[in-house]
Amino acid sequence: PPRRTRREACGIIAFLPRVHRACRKYMLSHVLGQLHRLRSLVTRTIWHAERKWPLTAREESVVRGALDQRTLSQYPDQLLIQVDGNLVTRETMQRMRPFEWLNDELINGYMVLLNDLCAGSNSQRVHCMNTFFYAKLEGPGGYDYSAVRRWTKNIDLRRCRLLLVPINLGNMHWILASVNFERECIEFWDSFGQEHPHCLEVLRRYLADEWRDKFGAELLLQRWSGVFRKDAPRQNNSCDCGVF
Repeated sequence: PPRRTRREACGIIAFLPRVHRACRKYMLSHVLGQLHRLRSLVTRTIWHAERKWPLTAREESVVRGALDQRTLSQYPDQLLIQVDGNLVTRETMQRMRPFEWLNDELINGYMVLLNDLCAGSNSQRVHCMNTFFYAKLEGPGGYDYSAVRRWTKNIDLRRCRLLLVPINLGNMHWILASVNFERECIEFWDSFGQEHPHCLEVLRRYLADEWRDKFGAELLLQRWSGVFRKDAPRQNNSCDCGVF
């Protein structure tokens, strides 16, 4: 009957806020549960890393001093590290804090340290480009080998085992390309697990031009493969790609 239908409708309408609150409570509980599991995962990861690579007391003191907020407010432009022309100021060092994005200065400084580490040893066959290499190779006007032609004037890529190329995609996401000369492949490490066929073709074209220009020979690229590593470590936020 119409009167009963109206009563039932009113009862349902009165009940809806309680349903809404119950749903909100469930969703909040679900989200908090996910955050708790994520926090536990991050905590375990950091704990294992600290156990595997513990800092000495002196190293911890240096880190605390470099990240000190009070000193930052007074001396933001203070130079902390200079690595082969890469200047790292106190303000730049703040990008090493959690949830910050690493920039060119920090990554390039690390690449220089890797090159220094490999120099004078059997590991010399590993060479790291800096972040501006790919940006110049694939410039605003498109592919341009002449922009990076002189980057290897002191490096013979025929003697290299690995060539590491950090790539900044759209000034938003860092990936790493690894040119493996022994396996004749170009591997891509992306902490989001994505594939980048355009970057692959750019680097293949670079290798062909480099071999013609420096060695007067054709590189048999038909034997080379592109590999997008699915076993690359994955980030679980929107800011750690530079670290990976």
